[in-house]
Amino acid sequence: MGIKMAKEIIFKGEMTGTVIGDQKFYGATEIYSIFAFKLDKEILGVPDEFIVHIKGNIPYVRKGDKIKIDGNLIKIESKDWKLPIYLFKAKKLYNLTLKFSLIREI
Repeated sequence: MGIKMAKEIIFKGEMTGTVIGDQKFYGATEIYSIFAFKLDKEILGVPDEFIVHIKGNIPYVRKGDKIKIDGNLIKIESKDWKLPIYLFKAKKLYNLTLKFSLIREI
């Protein structure tokens, strides 16, 4: 028996912010990347910090880089956890600091 989770998309679209954590990679047959992100401007109903998740073609981002991302912000909750997890599944990323982009389907 696993953990029962509820997933809800709370935001679809584009947002701009700053990478606030080191980029981490994981996966075996397919590579994934995650990093912590902080919004530049407040968006109603969206937490100001969350994790960005990218599958496949991995962009290079550094702590402190300004980026623009497009995709879906998902709120994941479980009665077994004290707080919800917010995960942004990015399908597009533009690194404003390094001036390059990545387009990837979710």
